[in-house]
Amino acid sequence: MNKTRLFFYSFFLIFIPLSAAFGQGGTWTWISGDSSVNSPGVFGTQGIPSVNNHPPALYEPCEWKDKKDNFWIYGGCYPFNSDLWKYNPVTNEWTWVMGNGLPNQLPIYGTQGIANPSNTPGARDFCVATWVDTSGTFWLFGGANNGNDLWKYDIGTNEWTWVTGDTSANLRGVYGTQGIPSPSNTPGSKNETCSAWIDSLNNLWLFGGQGFGDNGGVGILNDLWKYDISTNEWTWMKGSAYINAPVSYGIKGV
Repeated sequence: MNKTRLFFYSFFLIFIPLSAAFGQGGTWTWISGDSSVNSPGVFGTQGIPSVNNHPPALYEPCEWKDKKDNFWIYGGCYPFNSDLWKYNPVTNEWTWVMGNGLPNQLPIYGTQGIANPSNTPGARDFCVATWVDTSGTFWLFGGANNGNDLWKYDIGTNEWTWVTGDTSANLRGVYGTQGIPSPSNTPGSKNETCSAWIDSLNNLWLFGGQGFGDNGGVGILNDLWKYDISTNEWTWMKGSAYINAPVSYGIKGV
């Protein structure tokens, strides 16, 4: 056997087991919920977990993971939903936490900065920006209602707070001066904003999405924003204030 053929067989014998090992996919397990489409869900009793409970079929709800590794979802469509759910992966139980189970509910803002059991962001979907801060509080911004409102939810009190932003829809951003925080700054109305982070200083970050820039009209945005929880101020950090801005790559790697 010549060296070329010997090398080929050696490579073949090594490669096949390796490719088989790396090529193996994971396995899925059906954990909870219906096997049918457009399920109406099983709500059970509000606040009471049950293995029989599960949310209705939802498209693009808000989502969080709390400090105890429970999964949470809010809103979604179709129809437009405004219920809050918690899933405990240890007990395999869903809990219908808040909401009235009815579609197309409007927000109840209450007083800005004041938590209240009656407050609710109303129906939300289409990639609402969400965060969990260092204290475990949930945050959401905007959504398919075309709002620019920022909300927080306290698990301990089971209350929503309208933190900042407007109560009307389809609003342009107020950008101010790039890099300078201001109480009057605010991103424009946005949805499809799946790029959201929290940094080590507990600031909320938001990038892009579909919405309203400083030049009006609806389009795609590349603006980067920072929200300082401690000062209740937004800062326009980078990107354009206008919709559908062209990309600027610079030099690759630099």
